[in-house]
Amino acid sequence: MFPTVILALLTLQPFVVATCPFLGSVGTHLTRRSENWSPTYQNTMTSADWQNLKLDIQAQVMQAGHGPAAVRLAWHDAGTYTLAGSGGPHAQKRFISVVQDTGLDATMSVMEPLKSKYPQISYADLWSFAGAVVVANSGGPSVKWRPNRADAVDVFDEPFTTNDLPDFTWNAAQLKRFFYAKGFNDREIVALSGGHCLGGVPQLNAPWTSTPLEFNNAYFVLLNNPDQYTAVDGGYKNRDGLIMLASDMALVEDETFAQFVRLYAQDEEAFFNDFASAWEKLSELGITGGLGQYVDVRVGSGGSSGASGSGSSGSGSSGSGSYQPYSPPHHGRVKAVRIGRN
Repeated sequence: MFPTVILALLTLQPFVVATCPFLGSVGTHLTRRSENWSPTYQNTMTSADWQNLKLDIQAQVMQAGHGPAAVRLAWHDAGTYTLAGSGGPHAQKRFISVVQDTGLDATMSVMEPLKSKYPQISYADLWSFAGAVVVANSGGPSVKWRPNRADAVDVFDEPFTTNDLPDFTWNAAQLKRFFYAKGFNDREIVALSGGHCLGGVPQLNAPWTSTPLEFNNAYFVLLNNPDQYTAVDGGYKNRDGLIMLASDMALVEDETFAQFVRLYAQDEEAFFNDFASAWEKLSELGITGGLGQYVDVRVGSGGSSGASGSGSSGSGSSGSGSYQPYSPPHHGRVKAVRIGRN
């Protein structure tokens, strides 16, 4: 019924078949960082490198149906941050993951050939950049993006709590408590939830919208008519087979959220503007300095607005600006340690 797509959540990960691993356990903080570790680094990507990387993301991620999953990976990497100083976008998921990360191993594997082709960029920057590129080139806003997120060195760098990602069953109060702890307000919470226009829920075998590879305000148009949905195991479906989760419905059950659902359903430009601002904030959580200059995330536009780095192509760079597509080899990856109930 729906176009072939790697279905993936942006904001909230649904249940795992036969068990619900999200109920209430308090996360454990990891407390050590590698000696002399810094949350930022200096990349050596050139303007040509950025342009070529965008083309590779378009060809090898988006056109292969992995776009929604790439956005989810960027969100899950950054979304572990809290105002207490834990977590943040440092690709620690290469070493440790939580139950809400189910399915992201495959997405990280898709990114490996890109990391091999562009070794002068960190994993954290690659994941974050890919998410921004997907949003901007799926019909969405051109979000502002800057490089220089350093990678975690091991499982203990930039520690985060094991339950620092949302639960698909949450109500409005629980969503607020979670996002307030990261510095987001009600309007930003609803705007970020609009990322559910991309992808869907594999366990329910359905997307949120009929255009799961397009970034638009269709999620809010549908959510603004909650009476069209009936409860099913694990969520809600309408007569067209499109789904919503309990955490989606929470946005129309709470008036402080619902006012923005109505706004975005009527005004796509307002949604795009608010999402772009909230996504930029999300992508830089916990990083207070050391980021480079802005890079244009739109395919076919200039590579950067003075991208940071020396201007050299760097080791393994695509260099001269002539685009050379890669043939994805088989790559191994450090096996992540999964935390959470089985």
